[in-house]
Amino acid sequence: MGYKQGLFKPKQPSKYKGNIHKIKYRSGWEYDMMVMLDLSPLVKVWSSENIIVKYWDSIKRRNRSYYTDFYVEWSNGSKMILEVKPHTKLIKPPLNETKRLNEHINIFDKANATVAYCRALQRRGIDVKFAFVSKINGKYKMIEYDGTNPTK
Repeated sequence: MGYKQGLFKPKQPSKYKGNIHKIKYRSGWEYDMMVMLDLSPLVKVWSSENIIVKYWDSIKRRNRSYYTDFYVEWSNGSKMILEVKPHTKLIKPPLNETKRLNEHINIFDKANATVAYCRALQRRGIDVKFAFVSKINGKYKMIEYDGTNPTK
């Protein structure tokens, strides 16, 4: 079974920062998040895959870059970078499950670099926080992450 992928057409295009004709979702969860961001009165502005974060890939031992899933400016003035991930991928797997462990490490290599990016913005007076978005017990939840384990 493949991933749900396609182009998203916002109902409120004025809320989207970027080219509204090139909004791509790479999973059903990303699609769901786009619908929520587009329709929520709590969201002032949002964008998808418009922030590039450089990070150290500790598995492949080299510098890399990735596009964050979402940037959101809330109606209360706060700003967040959101990364959509299944909650199971945020929990460290057993050491003998190498593939899952490497994926987990890669997720947190990116997350830690994104937290550092947010802190650099905060030093310049731009208050941006980072959070994972996961589906837990059938509902989407934001799990703020500041460089410590979010699954404690």
